[in-house]
Amino acid sequence: MCAYNPFFPFHYKMIDRLRTMGHRYLVSQTFVHDSDPLGRTLLLLTDYEKENTAKVHFAALRQDAFKSIIDLEKETHREKLTELLQPAARYRLLSAFLANKEAAKADLKEKFEKEIRQYIRAKTNWQIGGKDTLHVHLEVIFGELYVVMQYRGQHTRISLAALKAF
Repeated sequence: MCAYNPFFPFHYKMIDRLRTMGHRYLVSQTFVHDSDPLGRTLLLLTDYEKENTAKVHFAALRQDAFKSIIDLEKETHREKLTELLQPAARYRLLSAFLANKEAAKADLKEKFEKEIRQYIRAKTNWQIGGKDTLHVHLEVIFGELYVVMQYRGQHTRISLAALKAF
């Protein structure tokens, strides 16, 4: 597996910041595009203002054993989150914020150039010449990474998991 993690580590200070912003709901899910050197399970936390949006995200995580909705306004949920953030915890938490968008783009192109080329050949009719530019960026939809490719006004999107199969 090619490790790829553009996300920012989740820190304790983020709890109060998210609450202040009105983003009281977090959806947790397993993050599968990277591994932890200490063998901890990586969990991605996506924040939401509205409970309904968090519930839709939660429902989309059909088979994830670590899916949950955390309500930051509930003390018991904040206590559990604090436990998960301890250095000795079996988990490493990530926030669904891209740490550095430009670095993430460059890293994406470097690590997945071969797969991107194979995908374009197999799934598009794009004939990209030497002077042409293919624009590639990431989108995060319900915690899943998608690679978006744009060329001459056309665009296509594929999940990172599906792109890795090319």
